[in-house]
Amino acid sequence: MGPEIAILKARSVQGLMVDNDGKVTGVGDNPKETLQNLVDQYVELSGQIVKNALGSIFAKYPDLNITK
Repeated sequence: MGPEIAILKARSVQGLMVDNDGKVTGVGDNPKETLQNLVDQYVELSGQIVKNALGSIFAKYPDLNITK
């Protein structure tokens, strides 16, 4: 994950304020909830990255029949 994507994801978290350099400038009224929401965003993004990376491997081996 590049820094631009990380900053964009962080900025999508309600209450979290991030400047252009990635420095957090505010965390809203509930810092614990804000931090958990940030972690959730990064976990979701990581899952998508892994799924995309493995997609080509699964395409080569269609008989694997991988399910959720």
